[in-house]
Amino acid sequence: MNGPLCPSFVPPSPPPSLPPTPQTSLYQNASNFSIGAQNVTVHNGTHTAYIGGIEPPQAIPNADHNRNRKISPPDSHCLPGTRNSLRSKILSWAQDPQSDQVILWLCGSVGSGKSAVAQAVAEELDRRRRLAASFFFFRGSGERSRFTRFPITLANQIASAMPEAAKYVWEALAKLSGWSVRKQMEELVYGPIQRAFADSPKEGPVIIVIDGLDECEDRDEVEEFIDHLLEYFDERSPLNFRLIISSRIEEHIQSRLETQAVQIENLANHLLGDDILTFLTVTFSRAARQSRVIRAYGKWPTDMELKTLLEHISGSFIFASTLLKYILGPSDSDGLTPMERLPLALDMNPGLDGLYTDTLKRCCTFPHFTDIISAIGLAFDPMSIATLSWFLGIPSFRVLNVLVNLQAIIHVPGDDHHTPITLFHSSLRDFLVTESRSGPFFISPVHHERFAFRWLEAVPPSEAPNWRRLLSSVFPGRLFDVTPRPVALGIPLAWAEPHHFQYSSVYQWDHWTFLPSGPSRRLGACPHRGGVCPVP
Repeated sequence: MNGPLCPSFVPPSPPPSLPPTPQTSLYQNASNFSIGAQNVTVHNGTHTAYIGGIEPPQAIPNADHNRNRKISPPDSHCLPGTRNSLRSKILSWAQDPQSDQVILWLCGSVGSGKSAVAQAVAEELDRRRRLAASFFFFRGSGERSRFTRFPITLANQIASAMPEAAKYVWEALAKLSGWSVRKQMEELVYGPIQRAFADSPKEGPVIIVIDGLDECEDRDEVEEFIDHLLEYFDERSPLNFRLIISSRIEEHIQSRLETQAVQIENLANHLLGDDILTFLTVTFSRAARQSRVIRAYGKWPTDMELKTLLEHISGSFIFASTLLKYILGPSDSDGLTPMERLPLALDMNPGLDGLYTDTLKRCCTFPHFTDIISAIGLAFDPMSIATLSWFLGIPSFRVLNVLVNLQAIIHVPGDDHHTPITLFHSSLRDFLVTESRSGPFFISPVHHERFAFRWLEAVPPSEAPNWRRLLSSVFPGRLFDVTPRPVALGIPLAWAEPHHFQYSSVYQWDHWTFLPSGPSRRLGACPHRGGVCPVP
């Protein structure tokens, strides 16, 4: 068939870099309208929308396939010529209106390339105007590791990709208040798509791509989402949309997927050797074009070195990618050339745990190493170098001195204040918090107490009395000096507040709940997140 498959669909545009209210595109340039009995105020000059006088929940920016992957991981993509057969199989399923399998579940071990395939498929579906929405979960990335704003983020994208569905999203937003996971998904996501097709029949189906569902920390909500999804498809088949979910199949959801409605594609059944060889060859060729040192050396690596490296990698894309980052990294940290690092890489313990251990060993004796790696590993949202420096009370050059030696496993930002420090893969965090795997590099939950006290110093003065009263009730007999550190040290609030106060106001409570005698044992789950102290 020539031309777009769904010509009336408009593909979503990438969101602006700093949208004040991401979902307000639904109301942009609209005027003189009402939704049910609700009042709607639209300020087109600032793109601010309020329903019933209350600002609606915000969609998460940089959560879809158009995100900046360097600062919003996973930073995964398929090189041209790799994963062709698997991608073709998935796209054929997506375009087959007769298939009884309405969910395609892409599974595989850690580092097998699930996110790269999901990214490539989402991009291709977008080009074909078949993509309704996409969402990439990533553990330790703030709201992208939680379920709370997942439905509203999908709804925002659906309204942009399918203009016919936008009005139904508006109507649902007008009523959004205390809804369950089931109600949110049905009213904000599934319902608008179905009603849009009913109003304007067109060739379908459209696809929603969800990557890293196993990285969502809200396991109860994930289970409810899967249960409701299967029930919804079972009760209303046929439907005009499908889902591609990329995730490890964890034990607690295994039995739920034993249904004819789900097609499971295990990456273990798709040979990786040729794809990884292509990845290695292309990467080494690109490095040679960019480096006079490599070109001066001559043909490198040799066929035997390449074969040995391929065997050492053992079918793991993330292991291959991380090894290459080490081999081809800058020489200013250790003075070695890529040709000298290759034999060292081949001596590294195979597998991710061995790679993480060997990488961390190279700088574990540096000043403040433990503090820096602990803060990065336990942060609920990635921090900039400046925020991490402030938090640890050490100069930023000390932070950088450690980070530049970890560039094989951590993204080191090019600026100190605006770009966060991120992990190449969330398996590094799992490694650091699992003592049986990380050994001497294990980050004990006890570190949360230090972090919790440290973030108290970033509490806005107006909230200090509430926090002092709350913590004194949770930890009787302990004194809490809630004195904002920027004020105490004379650091201008204009510099500190945007970065440090924001993290403290959102995640302060979460650090306390991880303590052995923390509030989760006494007061239950966090009663409020987002900037106001939860006073008992």
